[in-house]
Amino acid sequence: MQIIDARFLLRIMIIGAVVVVGCGRKQRGVYNFPEKEAVKINRLTLPAVKGLSATVQKKVVTLSWRALEVPSTVRLIGYHVYRLAQGRFIPKLPITKKPVTLTTFVDKHAKRSAKDGMVSYVMRGVFEVDGQVIQGLTSQVVAVCLK
Repeated sequence: MQIIDARFLLRIMIIGAVVVVGCGRKQRGVYNFPEKEAVKINRLTLPAVKGLSATVQKKVVTLSWRALEVPSTVRLIGYHVYRLAQGRFIPKLPITKKPVTLTTFVDKHAKRSAKDGMVSYVMRGVFEVDGQVIQGLTSQVVAVCLK
């Protein structure tokens, strides 16, 4: 069936129970889906470091942890290590200048920061998502006694 209007031609085709309407003009407000699927990744969807442990030998602290498994859309750059200030506060800057790519870290300067003999550490994974560098969630705190 064709209906002719003074301004444009409107075609209505009834196919089963579905009605398809077209008027010959370009449709507005139609969203073109991108070829690559958009994935929203934020800090909460990235894994936290697990299995953090510390050992002390001659006032040198060795930290070890389990490697992180990440989705295919995320690239693991490495890990940042933080030595807690006064055993309570996470500093803004990590003690690692660049992310550590191994699952161990040796802190030879731990004795400088320990006033009461205790040193505490936390870690964060460093990830790249769509060209943006994001730090993951903070691991659990591990504390060791240097005395």
